[in-house]
Amino acid sequence: MAGFGLTIFAVVTLLVMAVILIPVAKRSRLPHSVLLTLFGLALGMYFAWFDSGRDFSGSSYIAELKSLGVGAEAIFYLLLPPMIFDSAVKINVRRLIDDIGPILLLAIAGTLLSIVFIGYSLQVFSSVSIVVCLMVGAICSSTDPLPVQEVFEDTGVPKRVDLLVEGESLFSDSTALVAYALLLAMLTGNAEFTLMSGVFSFVEVSVGGIICGYIFARLACWLYIVVGESQIARNTLSICLSYLCFFLVEDVFGYSGVIAVVTAALVIGIYGRAVYSPTNWTAFLDLTGQINFIAKSIVFILVGMVAPSLVKSFGVDDLLLLCILTLAAFAARAVSVYIMLPALSFFRLADPVDHPIKLVMFWGASRGAISLALALAILETPGIDSDTARFIGTMVCTFVLLTLLVNATTMQALLKLAGLKRLDKLELAIKDRAIFDALSELSDDITAQNEASGGEDKLLQGAVSDFDDRSRKLFDSMARRNELEDDQWIAIALTAVAQFERRIYLGYLEDRLVSPTVARVLLSDTDDLLDGVRQGGRDGYMEATRHNFRFNWQARLAIWLHMHFNWPYFLRKELARRFERLLTVVAVMDELDANADERVARLTYRELMVHVASALEYRLDFARLDLQGLRLAYPEYGQKLEHNLLKLRVARLEQQKYTELLDEAVISNEVYEELIDEIERRIAVFSLQPEHDLGLSAREMLDRLPLFSQLSIERNQEISRLLKPRFVTADELLIQ
Repeated sequence: MAGFGLTIFAVVTLLVMAVILIPVAKRSRLPHSVLLTLFGLALGMYFAWFDSGRDFSGSSYIAELKSLGVGAEAIFYLLLPPMIFDSAVKINVRRLIDDIGPILLLAIAGTLLSIVFIGYSLQVFSSVSIVVCLMVGAICSSTDPLPVQEVFEDTGVPKRVDLLVEGESLFSDSTALVAYALLLAMLTGNAEFTLMSGVFSFVEVSVGGIICGYIFARLACWLYIVVGESQIARNTLSICLSYLCFFLVEDVFGYSGVIAVVTAALVIGIYGRAVYSPTNWTAFLDLTGQINFIAKSIVFILVGMVAPSLVKSFGVDDLLLLCILTLAAFAARAVSVYIMLPALSFFRLADPVDHPIKLVMFWGASRGAISLALALAILETPGIDSDTARFIGTMVCTFVLLTLLVNATTMQALLKLAGLKRLDKLELAIKDRAIFDALSELSDDITAQNEASGGEDKLLQGAVSDFDDRSRKLFDSMARRNELEDDQWIAIALTAVAQFERRIYLGYLEDRLVSPTVARVLLSDTDDLLDGVRQGGRDGYMEATRHNFRFNWQARLAIWLHMHFNWPYFLRKELARRFERLLTVVAVMDELDANADERVARLTYRELMVHVASALEYRLDFARLDLQGLRLAYPEYGQKLEHNLLKLRVARLEQQKYTELLDEAVISNEVYEELIDEIERRIAVFSLQPEHDLGLSAREMLDRLPLFSQLSIERNQEISRLLKPRFVTADELLIQ
């Protein structure tokens, strides 16, 4: 084996090692990226110091590993696009847009602040040019949110805080990569360094990347429909989108390929979900995650292999600069977390963040695969002299390794110090109550099984006795602990109800009983409910309910466009979605009768269920009242839409039944396809929106008022020309 085949074999064996390290990471409780880096370091140290050059079996493989490297073009065009695409496509875009202001402020301002802090700090203490120092700052300002997100999953912070960190990291990567591209052009002599030219170029390539990414993504969504239901074709198209978008925008159009890929992934996250079923969408995300895993594994191992050769000549001056780099990076991070984030909370642009979580956000800002990929690219980029490449590569690699080996490995200790690893009283009560009810139910089931078999089975009797002993000990433990307040028990029940509501919506989406667009809004609504309960209990649940049914920014924009430009299309679309959303909420809330739901009753006391039921009744009444208002305003349209939705859901249920018959081999594939084709034709008819007259004609509105009925037609026409009808929402103030 030689040449290209040996290279492929070397890469595959490294990936196999990356997979083997996954269970090691779980057992050692170390991040997988840290173990990959340590493995790469071990290989690099062997190649740098311990390889005596002796001839032994397999030496050709060792030689191939030693010479294995990834060029700058391979990093940019092969590894970078899937890493960026996977991070962006998984974000909840609707909630991202709701918080886009604080996210962009933290990402852009925080990243630029970090670049400036690092760049000018290094320039003061070194003889390197300011462009090179700023390049180090740009590469080191890209953060990896994974360690912090893992903590958030364990501690149950509000979804909005989690999204703030995830969105900040995504746009921080984009900002850092755009700055990197501009500085690289200056470093290689393709551009001159001036503040105004840098700002102008930054805006130009960013806006151009956004426009191009949006166009490419919408084209891909159109092709989704063209290729039909083929999951393989759609997945292939989506993966190719990340590469084509990056290459064409970066090299052909001259804009930011990174921004284009991020934009395209966000658009796919919005419109692509409407084409995929939930199961297929999950499979698609698994595929992008798999490719991302491969790319990141290669980067971490290769950097570990390169690091020993970089630090061979690492001296006292380099150590001093590394300390300055570290202090500057964490000083900039402290400003973002402890000054900018509280400022956003003060102006009510973001939810308040507790001090322990701020500490985790500050310390958990480790650098990851993107920073390492850029460092590798610098080492392989032509046009950069060896001393400059060594300086950038050494500073970046040592700093990233420092954050991985120190910050990432000490996260568990930090969690214990901050008290985030301990279950609070509320979580302990939920755990104990759930285990107690599970043990009691198991004991009753086994007792019934023993009695059915004659009551003489000693093994079953022993199992019942064991469950009873455990239940008594747990009950005594629960009694010794401080009892929760009634409001906390109610919050526990409402949390369970919101989770049940979310599961029903997911089932509706999987069975295609609700449109993907409306389903995403409903799922986001349940996230708001969970955050509301977590922060305000029953009152928070009711406030989140009121927030759910307010007209969002898309609806208000549609109203504004109709009022100022007489464009009714978007308003018709928003009202149709609102009808479907309210009809679905009313149907689901009717199913969630808290007094009859034993699963909820197990998590709280029955005498408190009346308060839970009243909160659910409040939500149901709110939805019914809003729906009744739309029905009164548009009776004919509402009736047609409800009729179509009912027929659409019946057709979907019929489709499910035929699928079950096919799975049970009751009908053949030919019969199944004929039945499905007929149903799809009916579904296409029912999916068409009925004609909708908004009733905002001034002339027609005057005709319906008795006050103007006695006037002549000409007079009414004159009056109507002086009037401008407008659509108002239920929460809008008309007269003050």
